[in-house]
Amino acid sequence: MTDLRAVIARRLLLPIARWKEGRHHFNQYRREFEQSQYYSPERLRDLQSERLQALIAHAYQHTAYYRRQFDEAGIDPASIRDPDDLERLPTLSKPQVQADLADLLAENYPLDKLTRDYTGGSTGTALKLYRDRRRGDARLAVGLRHDRWTGWEVGERAAYIWGAPRDFGPVANLRWRLSTRLVHRLTMLDALILDQESMARFAVELKRWRPALIVSYASVAYVFAKFLLERALEVPPPKAVIVTADLLQPHQRPVIEKGLGAPVFNRYGARELGIVSSECAFHQGLHLAVDSLCVEVLANGRRAAPGEPGEIVVTDLLNYGMPLIRYRLGDVGVLADRRCDCGRGLPLMDMVSGRITDFLITPAGTMIWAGHIPMIAIASRPGFEQVQIIQEARDRLVVKVVPGPRFVPADLEYFDQKMTELMGPGVTFVHELVKEIPRGPGGKHQFCICKVPTDLTRDVLSNPA
Repeated sequence: MTDLRAVIARRLLLPIARWKEGRHHFNQYRREFEQSQYYSPERLRDLQSERLQALIAHAYQHTAYYRRQFDEAGIDPASIRDPDDLERLPTLSKPQVQADLADLLAENYPLDKLTRDYTGGSTGTALKLYRDRRRGDARLAVGLRHDRWTGWEVGERAAYIWGAPRDFGPVANLRWRLSTRLVHRLTMLDALILDQESMARFAVELKRWRPALIVSYASVAYVFAKFLLERALEVPPPKAVIVTADLLQPHQRPVIEKGLGAPVFNRYGARELGIVSSECAFHQGLHLAVDSLCVEVLANGRRAAPGEPGEIVVTDLLNYGMPLIRYRLGDVGVLADRRCDCGRGLPLMDMVSGRITDFLITPAGTMIWAGHIPMIAIASRPGFEQVQIIQEARDRLVVKVVPGPRFVPADLEYFDQKMTELMGPGVTFVHELVKEIPRGPGGKHQFCICKVPTDLTRDVLSNPA
């Protein structure tokens, strides 16, 4: 039966809302990305090369950082003509973005015309970043394309079990809430703090809202699905469940599918770049969004061979406000030398070591998703170069800090204050200033290590025996 409200939202309310939001390029990108996903690999490569040449020319002409990089290396920007030429350029790390933020901003884009954002995640390195509005439209268009791969359609109801309320706007604003429900047709379930009470509320809300699509962090979806199964609770099955933000472990997929009653679609992205890759309905790997990005996998600084794991390095082809060229995400992946049976020309990748993010446990036994902590307690303090939290007991956190050039003792006081607001009183914070934080399994810095899991989180990070 046709959902008339979904049709009205898709054809009337959403286009009006996007125009009022200033998203004047959204429809252009949506049409383009719907077509380009089926381009041949050769045509996609040509599109990448065309966009790369334009981006490099712009970055050299309008950003002090890239002018300096090219001139010091003696590289003519015009000589960078296709993705293979990128390996001649240096990579860009998060600490470099922190240190050279002003020089990375394009001189021909006024700051008030850019969208400011902060990264979170599990590496413990949070940073400020910007994107131009046109790039924001493109990100939204790519997102809708990949959401539709699940069988969900624009205008149908969706639910986000999410731990970053600011991703959805001013939640206390009545006008925003009405727009979210009536126009965008989504509800947000705040998963920053997970306990029996909050997950029971999730179940009630999902029964009432009956979304066609659920989007969540992989670890949160897994914990919630276990909660439902262990208590024999049922929710109306959506068409699909999209999991993202941390690494989907093999043992988690069947539990999520059984608990929520729908197939799981794995997704990999970054706040800095938007969606990098997603599964389609054939589940044969994650399709790379190469019509908006150049994705490299580097093994010991060189291009990894197909099937060889390496560090994921991405160039955003569409963000002219703050170009990110050869940006190191700190995750490990594998480029696949195969085509998907879906017929799309977008190449495939497999994840090896993504953002595995643990939970913290409060003295009261409440679970807190750690992936949002960098934005709460770290991002606004430029003195933090990197942070790692090790929870040894419910009331004891060891906080390892790599101090940056602007570090001051007040940074630690700020961190403790924000964490106390989050976890409640009675927690002792042990600070350790260190020169570096060792990499964990898979060569990735793990932001949070919790040694006191509850029954629900005990096997979030490993396959239970």
